[in-house]
Amino acid sequence: MSFKILSRNMEALKKRYVILIDQATMNLPQIIYFTSKKILKEVWEYMSIITSLAGVSDEDSKDAMKELLCFEANLALYWVPKVSKKYVRITIGKLADALPEFPWLEHLRKVMSKDEKSLTNDNLVVVLANDYLQNMLDLLRKTDKKILSTYVVWRSIKDAVPLLSEKFRAVHQDFKRKLLGSKTNKTREDTCFSYTNNILGPMLGALFIRNAFGPDSKDKVEVMMDGIIRAFKDRVSGVGWIDKQTVQAVKEKADAAVYKVGYPEYLFKEDLFAKRYHELEIKENQWFNNVLSTDWFSNYQLYHKWGNEVDRHQWITVPQLVNAFYVITKNEIVVPAGILQPPFFYANDIPRSLSYGAIGHVLGHELTHGFDTTGRKFDKNGELIEKRTHWSEPAIKMFQERAKCLVEQFSRYKVLNKFHISGEKTLGENIADLGGVNLAYHAYNSFIEKHGQEQVLPELNMTSKELFFIGYAQKECTRTTPLRNSCQSPRMSTPLLNTG
Repeated sequence: MSFKILSRNMEALKKRYVILIDQATMNLPQIIYFTSKKILKEVWEYMSIITSLAGVSDEDSKDAMKELLCFEANLALYWVPKVSKKYVRITIGKLADALPEFPWLEHLRKVMSKDEKSLTNDNLVVVLANDYLQNMLDLLRKTDKKILSTYVVWRSIKDAVPLLSEKFRAVHQDFKRKLLGSKTNKTREDTCFSYTNNILGPMLGALFIRNAFGPDSKDKVEVMMDGIIRAFKDRVSGVGWIDKQTVQAVKEKADAAVYKVGYPEYLFKEDLFAKRYHELEIKENQWFNNVLSTDWFSNYQLYHKWGNEVDRHQWITVPQLVNAFYVITKNEIVVPAGILQPPFFYANDIPRSLSYGAIGHVLGHELTHGFDTTGRKFDKNGELIEKRTHWSEPAIKMFQERAKCLVEQFSRYKVLNKFHISGEKTLGENIADLGGVNLAYHAYNSFIEKHGQEQVLPELNMTSKELFFIGYAQKECTRTTPLRNSCQSPRMSTPLLNTG
């Protein structure tokens, strides 16, 4: 297939899921590879060997794969870079009028499993690579049907190669080594875990949270997040250079922020879990069929979202992910259970000061992203509003002036005592780091004001506030080489220098 169909929550159409039509991926991971004769030769040899292993004669394989690569090289000429894509909203009927060579409505009904009443020519779709589709259809018209047939068959085979017998996997591993520099073979254990995590990530996450994270821990982190949002609003009210109009807009966005901690509820509640996965069929000792089954189930879930209202509480990641992030187009903070482990978060009786210093900083960091150089251009619903922002012009000007201080400060730092850091390019992260530690510290002070001072081991000879900064620093500790250590940016120490 030379284009792909997805059911997505688009920024401009947030209330319901829409059909998105985009160009398909290429055989090669980067378009630039088509300009390298050496790489093309490696790809051609790989494709020829795989088709030979599948039962085609060596000579026919080489000829067919050469023709296929030439076809895809021509298709790559029309590839639209991500930065050049446009969100074109159009009805299926008008799309069919513009590109009549393809049976759009019939195809979409079949892919989406919709009948004549539920999907019609009046339904809207979003086309990302508009120019690509016309050029693709022109190329298909001029290409021999035998080559097109080969292309369709190859697209069906290529992603399944790592799932096949040892001969296929050995050829695939050798190809990865030549093309991508992959030198080590994964153990069977690592391979099986990797596939399970990628294909059945949420189900694996359900096991993880039952062993490493639970409702009590989830509640504690949500209390921390509430405190950090309150701290943010308190500090905004005390900033002299922000006028009332801007303060109101900032507070409304902070109040509207959705935060997702640990895991989605359906993974912990047995009835919801069973309902969500009752269509998925997994059988023992049927590895390849199980992969096909999960692919079908994934598409089933994806396409059945179309037309439904967007659930702002739907998770877009797995619980075992060791990371946290802010989704700018949703005004959403996601903190999976994977990062809510020591040294970021302590669920037991260890002083809360350590957790506030570590994961508290992360929570504050992600919240601050909603108000940094990019985040401030989006409203409380995640809509881009740069030209109709609720921030006043004086507040924007003062924000930019104060941001220059961070740009200048970080631009003075050097890596390896030689290369200057770009204060401009790192500004968003630097603002979030500074905001994060201030918010976490403010929230912890409010916590001890409400609950009283924490008990600290008598021989430790440290106050709770000192332990806060120990927690902040400890989460950054890593074991590394002297060279890599000298390449570290001053992200950890600088926010402390700037904290007032």
